[in-house]
Amino acid sequence: MIRKDQLELADRFLTLLGDRIGGGVALEQAERQLSVSTPQLRQLAELLGGWGYKVRESGGQLKLVEVGNFVNDFAIRHYLSTKVFGQKIHSYQSIGSTNTTAWQLAEERAVEGTVVVADRQTAGRGRLGRSWHSPPRVGLWFSLVLRPEIPPSEASGLSLLTALALAQSIQSHCRMEAKIKWPNDCQIAGKKAAGILTELSSELDRVNFIIVGVGLNVNQTKSDFPRPLRSKATSLAIETKQKWQRAEILALFLKEFEHFYLQFKKSGIAPFIQEIERRMALLGQKVTLAAGKDIIAGKVAGLAPDGALLLETKSGDYRAISGEVSVL
Repeated sequence: MIRKDQLELADRFLTLLGDRIGGGVALEQAERQLSVSTPQLRQLAELLGGWGYKVRESGGQLKLVEVGNFVNDFAIRHYLSTKVFGQKIHSYQSIGSTNTTAWQLAEERAVEGTVVVADRQTAGRGRLGRSWHSPPRVGLWFSLVLRPEIPPSEASGLSLLTALALAQSIQSHCRMEAKIKWPNDCQIAGKKAAGILTELSSELDRVNFIIVGVGLNVNQTKSDFPRPLRSKATSLAIETKQKWQRAEILALFLKEFEHFYLQFKKSGIAPFIQEIERRMALLGQKVTLAAGKDIIAGKVAGLAPDGALLLETKSGDYRAISGEVSVL
C-alpha cells in the first residue's frame, strides 16, 4: 500500500520535472525543495515509473524521458483543481460499464462528485440500449455520481449541461470547435466524438441520485473504430493529428463541469440555453425526430428554456423532450 505522503511527494516531484518529456531538475534542487535524501528521491522516481513516468539520472540532473498516458487516481489528481468532483475516484483497468459500477456505488451512499473511470469497458452502454465501443488505452470512459436536490423533470438538462462542458473543454484545451447534437452527443467536424448516458434514480417528487456517463474518443486512430463506425465517429487525435493526455482532459472537464453544475443546482438549465444553442450542430437544419413510434419532420428552431428541442413543422411548432434526431 502506497502512503498518502508518498503520493503527495511523487506529485510534487512530477511537477518539478515539468510533467513533460525533456523536463528536468537538478538532483540537489529536487532534494532541497522536497526535503528528501538521494535514496528517497530515487524511490520516488521508481514510484513514478510504475505509472509510466520514466525518470533518467545523469550528470547530477533528473530528466523525464517518458510520460505515461494513464487514467488512474494518481494521474488524474495531478491535474485536478476541483472542490467536489474527483475528490473520490474509483479507477479500473477493465470494467463492464462505468455507469453500472457508479450506480452500485451510489446505492451504497457514494458521495456526490464520485468518479468511476476505466481504461477499458467490456460492456459500455449508450442511449436506447446501444453498446458503446470502448477499446483500451485510447479513450475516456467515466461516470459521475450526482445528488442534486431537483425534481425528476429537471434531470434531463444534465445531459445538455455535460455536453456543454465537454464542448467547452475540447475548445479551450485542444483549440478546435466541438458541437452539441441534441440531446446527448458531441461532434467534431460533423462526426461523433463523445456520447453521454444519463440514468436516474428518483421518487415521484425528488431525485435520489443521477449517474452521468461519458464516452470521449481521445487518441483513437481510424483503425481503432469498427468499420461501420469509421465514417461516423472521430477522435481528438484524428482531428488534431496529435496525442492527448487523457487524465489531463478528464481533470479539465471536471473543473468545467463543476463550475456549470453548481449554477445548475441553483438555477436549472435555463441560464445555459443560449450558449448551448450557439454550439448546436443542427440549428436551422431540416431533420427527422424519432420519438417513440412517431417520426416528425421539421426544422430545428432551437431549445425551450427547459432544454426541450423545438421544431418548426408543417403542422406547427413541435416540442420534444426526448428522441433521436437525424439530418434529412
